[in-house]
Amino acid sequence: MIEDLLKELIYELKTLNTKLDKLQHISFRCHHEGKKEEKDERSIFDSSELCEYLGIHKNHLYELTRTKQIPYKRLGAKFIFPKVLIDQWLLEMEKSK
Repeated sequence: MIEDLLKELIYELKTLNTKLDKLQHISFRCHHEGKKEEKDERSIFDSSELCEYLGIHKNHLYELTRTKQIPYKRLGAKFIFPKVLIDQWLLEMEKSK
């Protein structure tokens, strides 16, 4: 009985995680639709810059990096996010919907 409850809980958590990802992408689109199109000359983001670029909270970014759901590189103890990889990742996320 406990095993069945745990399996159900794990399934529900996975479902919630999927829904959270979808909401994050909707939020990203809404955040950027209201802005003028402007060319971003940065080729690498730090965590704060990427959060601003994606319109997400830092805690969500930490979770995405912890679970390796978003592309990043390590520079010592610092995480860096190449813009080209982030843009490819966003396109892949849009295609997978």
